[in-house]
Amino acid sequence: MMRRLMWFTAGAVAGVSGSAYARRKAREAAERYRPVSMAKGAVERVADAVREGRAAMVAREAELRAAHDVDGHPASPEVRGLSALSGTLPSDFPAERARSGPRRRSRR
Repeated sequence: MMRRLMWFTAGAVAGVSGSAYARRKAREAAERYRPVSMAKGAVERVADAVREGRAAMVAREAELRAAHDVDGHPASPEVRGLSALSGTLPSDFPAERARSGPRRRSRR
């Protein structure tokens, strides 16, 4: 009789603790998949991606500037257009070419 009582008690304790564990895990999952929580997680992932992209952009720009500004002369012809990307014209670029080009016409 004592063995049965011991096994019954052990089973009841295991059942109660297992039920409490399952309830806690279900509540955590429900909280994680709420719309507010999912939106917050998406915003965090996008913010991380933007930060990573900006860091890569700064590193690449520094690399290109270093290749372009070796003694004030471009390192190779491929790098010559770099200053056009940054908003300034290369020093050997004629100023009149910068202003020339097709004019837009009104559509009226």
